[in-house]
Amino acid sequence: MPYPTDKNGNKLKLLAQFNLYEISEVCKGDVGLLPKEGILQFFLLSGSNYSYGSDFENYTNDDHFRVIYHPTINPNITVEDVQNLHIPIASVSTNDYEPISGEIALDFSVRKTASPHYGNFKDEFIEKAALYGWKIENFTDFFDGKVEISQMS
Repeated sequence: MPYPTDKNGNKLKLLAQFNLYEISEVCKGDVGLLPKEGILQFFLLSGSNYSYGSDFENYTNDDHFRVIYHPTINPNITVEDVQNLHIPIASVSTNDYEPISGEIALDFSVRKTASPHYGNFKDEFIEKAALYGWKIENFTDFFDGKVEISQMS
């Protein structure tokens, strides 16, 4: 796949990259809508005039940002292959407009889990849902995927 650029051919900076298999392993395969494998990458055009890639006049304009999903990982790509692309790299910067300065590693691990069966979760959940105009029925079946939610009129 070609490296992402803006309409002028400027290469976007890799902002974040997630190995979805690693996340899936930590989450015991329950990653919601995310695929269970592959790589998800977020790119951003570096510079002070780009509002982290947003175009407030045209929200569908992705010229200054990209989110790319690679369903497979090529294990044959080397560090040298990536360096030969001459892409912008993370560096320690005093540029306040950059969301991340330098390289940062993320650790996906489960540190604490919550049990919704504990205490008065059910009552609090129904109460909070009502604040947003939702009516919860058959809550006893909630954890079997059978909860009925409808918007109150």
